[in-house]
Amino acid sequence: MDNSTSTMCSPAADDSFGPIIQDCRDGFDFTLTFEQCLFTILPASLLLLVAPLRLFQLGKLPRAVSGNILRLCKIAAIGVLAVLQLTLIALWAIHRDEGRLRTVSIAASCVSFAASLVFGGLSYIEHSKSLKPSSILNTYILVSLVLDGAILRTIWLSHLSAAISAVFTASFALKTAIVILEAQGKTRYLVDSDGRSLSPEETSGIYSRGLFWWLTPLLMTGFRRLLKPLDLFTLDESMSAAVLSERFWKHWNESSPASHGTTNDSPRPHSYQLVWACIKTLKWQLLAVVPVRLCLLGFTICQPLVLNRFLDFLQDPSEDVNHGYGLIGSYGLVYLGISITSSFYWHKAFRSLTMLRGVLVAAVYSKTTELRSASSDDSAAVTLMSTDVDAIIRAWREIHEFWANIIQFALATWILSNHIGYAAAGPIIVSVFALIVTFLFAPATQKYQVAWIEKVQKRIGMHPSILL
Repeated sequence: MDNSTSTMCSPAADDSFGPIIQDCRDGFDFTLTFEQCLFTILPASLLLLVAPLRLFQLGKLPRAVSGNILRLCKIAAIGVLAVLQLTLIALWAIHRDEGRLRTVSIAASCVSFAASLVFGGLSYIEHSKSLKPSSILNTYILVSLVLDGAILRTIWLSHLSAAISAVFTASFALKTAIVILEAQGKTRYLVDSDGRSLSPEETSGIYSRGLFWWLTPLLMTGFRRLLKPLDLFTLDESMSAAVLSERFWKHWNESSPASHGTTNDSPRPHSYQLVWACIKTLKWQLLAVVPVRLCLLGFTICQPLVLNRFLDFLQDPSEDVNHGYGLIGSYGLVYLGISITSSFYWHKAFRSLTMLRGVLVAAVYSKTTELRSASSDDSAAVTLMSTDVDAIIRAWREIHEFWANIIQFALATWILSNHIGYAAAGPIIVSVFALIVTFLFAPATQKYQVAWIEKVQKRIGMHPSILL
């Protein structure tokens, strides 16, 4: 097929929403209208929705970072980007083709211009008041850059004017520079840290945390010699037992029977008071795991879909080779997404688990110090701090896996049913059977677990008497 007919499209071809363009550009591209809607308007609109919430949150924080030169470079680059977006609005407005593409492109450029202004304002505030590079801004600009790469390819393959192509290329190059500027750490520009040393985790950006690069100094130290307690990083202030304990007792007292006007001679708490107090104390840490787990779920579900498409490609000799390259890219994107979202997911999950452990151990210790010596049982307190807390942590570790696996099971069954029909009921039957067996054996497991904890408590209680 001639290259001109296989790659070039008529001006009306990109007016349709598509999403796949047919009979030109080798059938391996989206329509420009679809790309402007999904790749430009959607992420820019999300930034416009999220930015006010972040600005409200940052407004309560004191100034923590200086670095005027870095901030000036950021604002200058973002300002030039806004000018380029404004230029694109004018170029699309005078574009010769009056169709859907022109209208959508003007709207996309307007939203991008507004997003650039909001991005600049948020970048200015984030630089001054946040210890770490902004996760929101870095995520948006990186996603926007990747999506703009697809749009840039389409623009250069289409019948658009050279001015639009040149300005969009300049915008793409400028976004690359902004990605680098926004990713810069601000440790050397810190104004005051209240006299305490900061953990690298507190000052690391989304790239360093996603790749665990902030752990590199510790790993290198451990490679050269044996680690000592002083080699470990300072604990994040938000994870300190003092901060968590104060919040926990506040929620504990709010959920106690006395706070609801209930008069009872017994000071025993009501059922699930501990659970609700822990959930209220760590609600934001628990909720922060949900979006990342959903992303991991999405990438996991994409694996069989990409594999199925790959098998179809191998079985059809008439498939274009570009589709094979696209599948290679899809595989890379899926597995890269799985690795990155897995790192963020387990990082956030174990942070919340560590904070939960700190809350529980601090609460047990606080209550133990309030008991009278004659009535206290040291072995019971030690057991609560070790065995019981470990049991709670093991259970809470799977709390996000529980709901995520239900969704994943439902989606996987639906996908499987589209291929094999009623035979997809087989996994459902096996899962229901396993669930029933689990419920039947759970009471017996609980009985033996209680007996085991009692023996552990008895063994721990014998240690002081032996030493004395």
